[in-house]
Amino acid sequence: GIANLDNLFVPFYTTKKSGSGIGLTLCQQVLQNHNGSIQLNNRVNQQGAEVLLQLPIDEMKTYSD
Repeated sequence: GIANLDNLFVPFYTTKKSGSGIGLTLCQQVLQNHNGSIQLNNRVNQQGAEVLLQLPIDEMKTYSD
């Protein structure tokens, strides 16, 4: 799990010796620029954390080869 959920998206905040603290902040900015979102939570009654990435679906666009 994640010890402190409060600082996840604070730019340049890191708990790692060689970390830069831009990874999650960058992910959040990219998703927001695409009208999406990111959430991180500790799992309930289990070890670890879970990440929820949400992006909108544009049903008007079609893609072909």
